[in-house]
Amino acid sequence: PHWTKRPTCAGSDEAATEKLDRPEGKTEACDEESDAWISGYPPVNQYSGGERVILDLPSGQWDKDVWGPEADTFHLFSLEDYEKKSVGFAEMAVNDSVAGGMMNRACPARELAIMIGTAFFTEFNQSAWSPSTTEIVLLGARGPVTVSSFTLTPVS
Repeated sequence: PHWTKRPTCAGSDEAATEKLDRPEGKTEACDEESDAWISGYPPVNQYSGGERVILDLPSGQWDKDVWGPEADTFHLFSLEDYEKKSVGFAEMAVNDSVAGGMMNRACPARELAIMIGTAFFTEFNQSAWSPSTTEIVLLGARGPVTVSSFTLTPVS
């Protein structure tokens, strides 16, 4: 994520915050606020305002140029395909040569998520369930919902 307009530093104004901007997209940090008397730590949210832009990572998981002509229909690929092609866990945001890897922004639970998905689809008996519709559509990044609504019911 990045900001198209920098948020105003807490306890400051827009003009003073803009003075922290430097050439080539660099900035100086906001002044640290004093520690909260209860916790002994600075406030968590040090900014207000601004406009935040977040990449649409889920849509990269059904890019037909990468995943093939049926990328927008649900089916499982091999783990090797996910290793080579996935962007769903922000794999491209890993570069250990930058700040010794301390700026990496990949999902810390990637391996756990893949293990859970593998276990689920290994145990899931698809023939024992029936969907309420066969028109299940991938919707693109629309918040937490990326698949059209459907209900699974046990086959009698």
